[in-house]
Amino acid sequence: MHGPLVEQRDKQWFQKGSKAHQTLTCLILDAQWLKNVHKYLHFRSTSELESFHNHILMYASKRFCFSPPVYSARTMLEGLDYNNSNVIRT
Repeated sequence: MHGPLVEQRDKQWFQKGSKAHQTLTCLILDAQWLKNVHKYLHFRSTSELESFHNHILMYASKRFCFSPPVYSARTMLEGLDYNNSNVIRT
């Protein structure tokens, strides 16, 4: 429900053949980088870690104060529960 979008670009594009363009081209076409680029393209998201931390909150809520031994026991119990619920069953 808006009018046509107008591209606003304050920065200039690289000029073909400029020193900056040549440097970028050398970096992108570098054989060593091309050999390792797949490692960067297939990264892992943090969703699994966030899920784990949310699971901890079920056992050790931030609303309550726990002594260190109790907190440790609750987080260990959470770890066991999390691992048990995420086991791939065949």
